[in-house]
Amino acid sequence: MTWRGPALLAVAYVVFGVTYIYVSGRVVASMASAVEDLAALEQFKGFVFVFANGVALFSAALIYRRRLERTRAALEGERAVVARFERHLDALHDGLPSALLVVEVMGKGKLRVKRTNPALARLLAVPREQIEVGDTKPIEQAMGATRWAQISRDIYTCAVDRRPIAREYAVDVDGAETFYLQHVVPLLDESGSVECVFVSLTDTSSLHTSERKRIELEEELLRSQRLLTMGELASGVAHDVNNLLTVIATHTDLLQRELHGRPELERSLTVIDSAVDKASGISRSLLGFSRKMRSQPQVIEVVPLVKDIVELLEHTLTKSYRLELDLGAADGLTIDCDRVQVQQVLMNLILNARDAMPEGGPIAVRAEVVHGNAPRVRLCVEDCGTGVSKEIREKVFEPFFTTKDEGRGSGLGLSLSRRIAREHGGDVTLAPLPGGGTVATLELPVSRAGSASASPAKRDGQWVVLVEAHAQVRAILTGELNDLGFRVEAAERADQVARHMQREPLQPSLLIIDQPSLRASLSTLDDLRTHGAQQAVLLMTLEEPNADVIRPLGPVQVLRKPFGVAEFGRAVRDALEVAGVPG
Repeated sequence: MTWRGPALLAVAYVVFGVTYIYVSGRVVASMASAVEDLAALEQFKGFVFVFANGVALFSAALIYRRRLERTRAALEGERAVVARFERHLDALHDGLPSALLVVEVMGKGKLRVKRTNPALARLLAVPREQIEVGDTKPIEQAMGATRWAQISRDIYTCAVDRRPIAREYAVDVDGAETFYLQHVVPLLDESGSVECVFVSLTDTSSLHTSERKRIELEEELLRSQRLLTMGELASGVAHDVNNLLTVIATHTDLLQRELHGRPELERSLTVIDSAVDKASGISRSLLGFSRKMRSQPQVIEVVPLVKDIVELLEHTLTKSYRLELDLGAADGLTIDCDRVQVQQVLMNLILNARDAMPEGGPIAVRAEVVHGNAPRVRLCVEDCGTGVSKEIREKVFEPFFTTKDEGRGSGLGLSLSRRIAREHGGDVTLAPLPGGGTVATLELPVSRAGSASASPAKRDGQWVVLVEAHAQVRAILTGELNDLGFRVEAAERADQVARHMQREPLQPSLLIIDQPSLRASLSTLDDLRTHGAQQAVLLMTLEEPNADVIRPLGPVQVLRKPFGVAEFGRAVRDALEVAGVPG
């Protein structure tokens, strides 16, 4: 309530009183006829004046009471708003995950705690009541003298300079590094003086963890890009090597035809042929690494397969390791598998067993047979290392997960091994051994089928178009086709035979194509078919084409490189039979 209302009321009261006195005096003077009447009128005038004063004062009190009640109601509403705001502020203050501390800077370098929140008590692992209000000693004891001394310096600096301070620091909590972001902010009063200082501590460890994960993902991406680049290089090398192996293999077959009766030379050719097979396996491994080669299943005996890889690894293991074989249970058993891929899995399991025993020791490779409606063979690799914990046992099959030191493993070995095993209808598992160590098991289904091939028949006078990029391979295949009775038009590229095909009245019976890549071979096939060639097709490639790509092309056969003369002849026969070309 201001002074204006009472002043106006006082003025109105004075005006009323003066007017009343003047008017009542005139009325009394005009009405009085005697002294006695004048006295009675004066007495009546006094009574009226008193009554009027009472009415005026009662009205004023009533008016100001109503105004006072409205003012009181407004104040109570404002107090309710303030109280609600304070409750919300308290809930926000207590619910924040950041540790909060409000400190008053006293004289003579003393600090007094004015307020804390539950997050600070959780951070310091002390009851909140102990650090609620008052002395800073409990906080100093819980936080540590060194850390509190740094915070105290920041509080004093903030109070003197009247500016906020932010810094990040790390704390060792139970052996793990925890990061905190600290903010110190001055709280000023109406005059601009520092009333108290607000301190917040925010745990930023998750941000650092995310940053580490981002860096790890970037490293994995770079590693994947390097693997992709190496895969492309491996693919190119494997293609060139297989062209040379095809030349060697075909010449070996031709020599074997001519050297009957000369055992010493036949043995040498057998050695060359075996070396070609092993080199072919290496090139397929390169393509498997580059992810451009699919599984090439064959019916293979288990024991020779394992012995071949063990013989290879014996030359790479040091004398501190000893390979012990127990394969009697698998004698005579065969599996339908890709030789190179299964050997790659066994090699990986044996090398992992070696890495589990840095000081050396025996590595046992044994075979087991699981009988039933679908018999299976288990190839077990056992080591005497420290073993693998249950928590890590399944993680080791995740891509890029490794327990080896940095630079010693990519984390892809077991992941790739399990993928290969499952593609063959089996699996790779790890289990602890009772006396310590680990057994890694490759389980595959036993095959019940074999394979046989017939010799190709002669095709006298039929026309064949051969598009072969490699000159030596082209010459060998041209000679072999001629021996089989075909008339051959051979060239390096499709455009070199296109004109000849346009002049010929008849279409070729067979298109044989071999280009530096499967994509180039398919492009060549498309070019030749635009010139009217719609007959049988034989694609020679190191890669395994996708069936969805080959199926729309019609009667197309695929011959994997490298190959010998006999394999080439059978592939020619199969391509003509599939296309329904009469002999």
